[in-house]
Amino acid sequence: MNILFTNLKRVAALLLVMPACFCFTASAHPDDNVFLIDGTETWEFIEPAGTDSAKVKNTITHYYEATRYKENIQPSVIYNNRLRLDKASGKGKARYESASSRNIFHDDNRVCYFDMYLQGPGKKAKVQFERTLTDPAFFARLYLADDYPIRHKELRIVIPEKYKNISVEELNFTSGEGSPISRRIETTPGGGRTYIYTLTNLEGTMNQESESGNPHPHWYQPVLLIKGWFNNVDNLYKWHSDISRVDTDIPETDKFLSEEVYKGNGSTLSTDERINKIYSWVQSNIRYIAYEEGESGHRPDKPSEVIRKRYGDCKGMALLLATLLQHEGIKAHMAVIGTRNIPFKISDIPSIAATDHAICVAINGNDTLYLDATNMYIPPTHIPGSIQGKDVMLLSHGDNQAFRIHNVPVTSPSTAALDSVSYIYTVAQKNNALQGTVKRTLKG
Repeated sequence: MNILFTNLKRVAALLLVMPACFCFTASAHPDDNVFLIDGTETWEFIEPAGTDSAKVKNTITHYYEATRYKENIQPSVIYNNRLRLDKASGKGKARYESASSRNIFHDDNRVCYFDMYLQGPGKKAKVQFERTLTDPAFFARLYLADDYPIRHKELRIVIPEKYKNISVEELNFTSGEGSPISRRIETTPGGGRTYIYTLTNLEGTMNQESESGNPHPHWYQPVLLIKGWFNNVDNLYKWHSDISRVDTDIPETDKFLSEEVYKGNGSTLSTDERINKIYSWVQSNIRYIAYEEGESGHRPDKPSEVIRKRYGDCKGMALLLATLLQHEGIKAHMAVIGTRNIPFKISDIPSIAATDHAICVAINGNDTLYLDATNMYIPPTHIPGSIQGKDVMLLSHGDNQAFRIHNVPVTSPSTAALDSVSYIYTVAQKNNALQGTVKRTLKG
C-alpha cells in the first residue's frame, strides 16, 4: 500500500469545513498515464422513512483507463463515524485501512480502496461506492479534483425544496471558453434544486508537487462550499457551544496551581505573572497532538484528562488553559478560529468549514490575549501569524452569554519580533582598515 495516498488528507478534509483563479488541465503532467475517463457522483439530502432527521446520500461511479502503459491503481473513498460506507464494488476485493497520518495521534478516518491492475493501453476498470453522511452539518465542502486527471465527470448536489436555505458557493473556479468546469442548476416547481457540475479535462492531484511554503489547497483547488445548514452565526455558535460542553472540574485545582504551576510562589504573583505561569505550564507540559474522530474532532477532552495524560489537541489545550485562568478570576474562553489556511471568515460563511483550530481568549483589564498553547515558548502577548487577521468565536460555558466574535489583530513585524544590526565605521588613515562599532538589537 505504498502509493496510498499522496492526497489522503485532502480527501479526508472533505467533511470539515480571495482565492486566485486556477485552471487545471489534463495535459499538465507528462507522466499522466491513467485517466478517470467517465464518472458520476451525487450528494443528495434525504430523510429516511420513519425519521425526521436529514442525512446526505453519496453515490460514486468511476471508470478509469490506462492510456500508455500498464499500471496499478487504487481508487478509494474515505469513511468515518459520521460518513458511513454502505457499499463498495469493483474488480477484486475491497480493502480497508486506517487513514491516519503519522502526525495525528488518532482519527477515525478510514479508507476503502481496490488494488487494480490495468494490463496495458486501453484497459479499463470500474468502481462504485455508496456512503451516507449522518449529520449534514459535516457536509461543508467538496473538492472537485480526483487523484487522476478527469476527462469527463458529472457531479450532482440534490437539494429538496424543504432545504431552501442550502446553497453552493464556488471557490477557485475559472469561467469562459476552455474552462474545465461548467455548472447548471435544475429546479422543480416546489423549489427543489439540483446543482450539476460537468468536469472536463480537470488535472489530477497525484502528480502535483508539494513544496514547503505552498498555499493550502483551499486557495487554489476548485472547491464547493455547502452553505446554509446553519442559518446564521448564532446557530453555528450554538452548535459549537453545545458540542464543546464537557466537565471542566479539575480536582484540587488550588493545590495543582500552587505546587505544579506556581511552585509555591503563587501568593506573591500579579495577575500578569499568573497568566504567564499558567500559559507557560500548558505550553511546556502538555504535548500537542491532533485528534480527529467525528464529533471528537470538535468536542474537547476534559481538562482533568488533559492534565492526567499530559497530551491534548488544540481544543483540549485551549479549554484547559481557559479553565485554569477562570479559576484565578480571569475572564477566559475557549474559542474556535479558522487559520490562514481557510480563505474566508466565520462571519462570511457560518459553517464548520470556517474553523480548523481552537485557542483561548483571555481578557486582562484593557488587554485581550489570544493564547495558542500549541505554539511553544511564545509569550502571551505574541499572536501567531497563522491566526492574525482572522475572526474568532468565543464560546461561553456555565452562563447564558451570547456569542462574541473578535477580530484578531494583525501585528507589525517590527513590534512582534525584530532583529536589527547597525554598523558605524570609519576608514583609518594609517592602514585603511575599517574601525568602528556594531550594534545588534533583538526584540520579541
